[in-house]
Amino acid sequence: IDVIEMPNDRNSLEIARAIAPNLIAVTTSSLTDGEQVHSVWCELLLGARGMILWDPDNSFVTDDGTPTPQGRSLAAIAAELHSGLAAQLIANMPKLDPVAILYSPESQRIEWLLDRKSDGKPWAERTSETEYRDDNRVRSTWQQAAKMLTHLGVQPRWLTRTMIEESVLRTGQIRVLLLPHAIALS
Repeated sequence: IDVIEMPNDRNSLEIARAIAPNLIAVTTSSLTDGEQVHSVWCELLLGARGMILWDPDNSFVTDDGTPTPQGRSLAAIAAELHSGLAAQLIANMPKLDPVAILYSPESQRIEWLLDRKSDGKPWAERTSETEYRDDNRVRSTWQQAAKMLTHLGVQPRWLTRTMIEESVLRTGQIRVLLLPHAIALS
């Protein structure tokens, strides 16, 4: 994958960039409120390099192509993203600190099996939406670790089992490795 559209739900953008450093990430937004504008800036700081504008109700332009008030405010945001600080951010890669978090799908699979065994419910009745909303211990501890580090001003890297097997820990670029609820390495 060269380009991907994804929000940074559950650190997905940072994990994807760790696995594929040259990945170009874009985000989708309708920029309808301050929270969405804030989200666009956060994803820009995490390395997103483009935006898909979502306009499901034609709120940016009228039928004849004339900008609406929201369309005019979008123009101001677009100008801000194409110049100044945003342009400098886009021209550079995010700085990562010498701290890493293990991304372990293996731990997620083991946790999933243990959770299914303890809850006694038929796993075949679970939908993909159920799995996505399921905030299991592995996923929640990853998020807590990332949030704690970010709160401390540390931008962590995410490592996979393969990266560790390829000796990334011997490069000297990582001084601390967090293993949040790591119950399986491979």
